Amino acid sequence: MTVTGAPRLFLAVVLCGALCCFAAGYAETGQKGPEGEEELPVEVGVDRIHARIDPEIELTIPSGRFHLLFEEDFRKLHARFGLNYEFLDNAINGSFRFSRPLGRLDLGVRFYDGIDFENFLNPEIQNGDIVLQESDEYVQRDTGVELDVSAPLYTLQDGKAGKKEQGLFVKGAFKLNETFRGDLDRAKVIDEGRDLILISNLFYKGVRNKQSPLGSIPVGTFASTLLEMRYRHDFGEPVALDHKNQFVHYNDFFKNLSFTANASLSYPIAVWRDDIATFYTLGGYDTIRGFRKNSIGAFRYLLLSTDVEYLIKSMKADIPEFFTLDFRLTQIRLLFLVDGLFSQNSLSTDSPVRARVSMGAGVTLVFVEGKKRHYTLRFYAAQALERGETPMLYLSITSSRFKLRESMEF
Repeated sequence: MTVTGAPRLFLAVVLCGALCCFAAGYAETGQKGPEGEEELPVEVGVDRIHARIDPEIELTIPSGRFHLLFEEDFRKLHARFGLNYEFLDNAINGSFRFSRPLGRLDLGVRFYDGIDFENFLNPEIQNGDIVLQESDEYVQRDTGVELDVSAPLYTLQDGKAGKKEQGLFVKGAFKLNETFRGDLDRAKVIDEGRDLILISNLFYKGVRNKQSPLGSIPVGTFASTLLEMRYRHDFGEPVALDHKNQFVHYNDFFKNLSFTANASLSYPIAVWRDDIATFYTLGGYDTIRGFRKNSIGAFRYLLLSTDVEYLIKSMKADIPEFFTLDFRLTQIRLLFLVDGLFSQNSLSTDSPVRARVSMGAGVTLVFVEGKKRHYTLRFYAAQALERGETPMLYLSITSSRFKLRESMEF
C-alpha cells in the first residue's frame, strides 16, 4: 500500500467539482431570493460522531478544514458530491452519491475514498482488556462503495416539507470497505483488510430552514438509531455489532433567542474480534470543543452539546465591495456553548467512565450577498474545564444559498 493515490484523488475530486460548478452555471435559474420569510427542507449530514446541517462551503480554523458540498438533479437522478480537505491536519476524503426514486423507495449508491496521515490512538491489550493508547503517528486509508435503499414510513404532507422529504424513514445499506492502518516509518501494518458492513437505520427528518432576506436559521428535529454489523473478509468472520444513536434539535423561541441541542450515544453491543473493534476519536470543532482534535479515544461514549445564540441586532449595513461582490451585514448574535462527554477508553463494560466538560462564548455575524447567498461567520473560544488546559479559538465561515437545491434539465 502506498499513499501516492492521495494527490491523484485530490486532483480528480477538485476537477470533478469544477466541472459540476461549471455545469451549474447553465442551470442557475429561478434563484431569486425570498421576498419574505419561508421554510425549506435542509440536508442533515450524519456520521459516527455528530449530526450537522451540511453547508455548501465551510472553512474552519484551527483544524484547517475545508468542506464543499454540491447537489444536482438530473431529471429523476440526484447526485451529491462532498469533499473534506484538512490542510493543517493532513487529511482528505471525498464521496459521490447517486440516488433515484423507484415508487416509494429511494435507491442509492455511494463511492468514497479518504486518507488521514496523522493518527495517534491505537488499541493495545493490557491485562486482558483492549485499551486505547497514544501511539506513534500512523496513516489510515478507507475506500469503498455503499449500496442503500430507504423508504418512508410517514411523511409530512405540508407543502413546505418539500417533496415529502420530512418524516419517518427506514433505511438498509450494504458497505464494502477496504481499510489500511500502518506506521510507514517503521514499515508496520496495524490493520489491513476488507470489511463487509450491514446497516439498518431508523431516522426522523424534521429540520427545515427558516429563511428571510436577512439570512436563515434551522428549526426542527433530527433523530436516528442505527445498527451496524461488521464482518472481516467474508460473512463467516464477524467483527462487531455496534449501536449508534443521534438526536439534534434546533429551535428559535422568543424571536431573538435560538438554540441547538445535540446528543450522540454510541457503543458496541457484541464484539467477536477485539483486536479490530471499532473505536472513536473525539475532540475539536465537530465534537467536544476546547479539547485538541482527535485527542480523546473511546469505545463507547455519550456526547451532549448545547449552543445558544442571542440576536442582539438586525440591520442592513452595506460592506465595501469585495471582489466585485456586494455584501450586507444583516445580523449580529452572541454565542454561548456547553459540551459534555462521558466515555470509556477500554472495551470492557465495567471500565472507568471519564467525564469531560467545556464551555465557551463568542460572536456570530451573518452577511448576505445580493438575494442569492448568505455567509455565517462564527468566532468563539472554548475552555476545557481541566487543569493545565488553555482556551482554544475557533473560526468558521459557512456559505449557503437561499434555495439550497438547484435543478438541471436536459
